[in-house]
Amino acid sequence: MNAENNVIFEWKRLAEQDLTTAHRIFELHRPMPFEIICSLSQQAAEKMLKCFLVFNAVVPPKTHNMQTLIDMCVEIDGTFSTLETEADKLTDYGVMPRYPAELDLDEPDAELALKYADKIVVYVNSLVFPPVEEESTTEEESATEEESTTEEESTTEEESTTEEENPADEIDGNEDES
Repeated sequence: MNAENNVIFEWKRLAEQDLTTAHRIFELHRPMPFEIICSLSQQAAEKMLKCFLVFNAVVPPKTHNMQTLIDMCVEIDGTFSTLETEADKLTDYGVMPRYPAELDLDEPDAELALKYADKIVVYVNSLVFPPVEEESTTEEESATEEESTTEEESTTEEESTTEEENPADEIDGNEDES
């Protein structure tokens, strides 16, 4: 794996770590720290957009402005325009929750931030890390399956032969006592 791939996976790891933490805090922490959940959600989405840019050999800018990042992604793949609403809303959570009284957040804000971040993370994951479809059975797997089937059949035949031989050991219910 080259250094560029390492950076791509590192962006992904950091994004997923932020998003997982935001979800856990949402589920478990009371009173709910809305600012932290919204900020972590924004960070997760931001990092995944930067992951996409690095994947496409673009150096991501040092910005928390999600619209700037979405615009850069749209230049590469126009379908990112479908995420503009989510990006726009998450931009507010990039810096403002870090300062007192900048935003008045509540539980619906935290839920929406998580929803938008989830959508962006899943979308980028589908493009950068698409699921690998299982290939049809390879020759090696076929050979292994055939061997396994043959062994099972052989074992079954031995068991039935053994069962047939056991009654022959006892003739008329009497055992040979030599």
